Amino acid sequence: MVFAQTSNSNFNKIVIIFLLALCISGKSNSQTLFIDQISKEEIELNGFNSISYQDVRRFPFTGSIKNSTAFFISRNFLLTSAHNVTKLPFHSVKKLTLFPSRIGSDKLLDSVFIKIRYRKNIKYPKKYFFYFPWTRKDNDIALIYIPDEILNKNKKLNSLRYLKLLKDSSKKLVKGDTIFCAGYPAEEPYGGKYLMTLDTSIVIKVGKGYFTHSLKTLKGNSGSPIMVKRNGEFYVVGVNSINGVGTYLNNEKLRMIEEWKLKLELRNN
Repeated sequence: MVFAQTSNSNFNKIVIIFLLALCISGKSNSQTLFIDQISKEEIELNGFNSISYQDVRRFPFTGSIKNSTAFFISRNFLLTSAHNVTKLPFHSVKKLTLFPSRIGSDKLLDSVFIKIRYRKNIKYPKKYFFYFPWTRKDNDIALIYIPDEILNKNKKLNSLRYLKLLKDSSKKLVKGDTIFCAGYPAEEPYGGKYLMTLDTSIVIKVGKGYFTHSLKTLKGNSGSPIMVKRNGEFYVVGVNSINGVGTYLNNEKLRMIEEWKLKLELRNN
């Protein structure tokens, strides 16, 4: 009898350990549990109303990346990931719709719809190549130009608070910095809900053109701004690329963005 009781006791212990292991495993894989939805009040308080759910339509439609994130950095310009909008053979972006600070069916600001012409609307690094994944971490950014004639139709867009890029070299990103990522995950439990979420982490490593982190970003977060807080304000230091990596907006990238702005303005005027 004693032997039987010991066997049952050991068996029960094994079952408990197994179930605990499953729970721990489930927590580590279920990253979405650690991402917080942002309320309307928080969006306005943090100046995140320029962060937009991005609906990308390609031709042909099969296999396209539809759900992603973009964010305004000035009236006519947004940043996103290059892989969201890159031009591919027989598979290029034709239409783009943006929903700034969207919360489900509640569209806090007017939507922006544009038919894309690459020469006039989009720039991304020449070094970036969609079919070579190793080019992503250093070069996965794209600039989108929206002309005034489209923005002027949407009066509510006048209240956008553009995100600031971190340009002060004395406050640049360093290992151990706390970072924040706000965007629109498109996987469960967020799939199809169009909810802006916020996640936080620390910087693990800062490379020349990228940095690594443990942000729990999901599909749809591509193109989300990765930010730091300086003197109580949020500043963008990178664009969310592949899992665990942000393309770093270092001095070289900041100069590139300014050059792109000038070129796109010239092509549209």
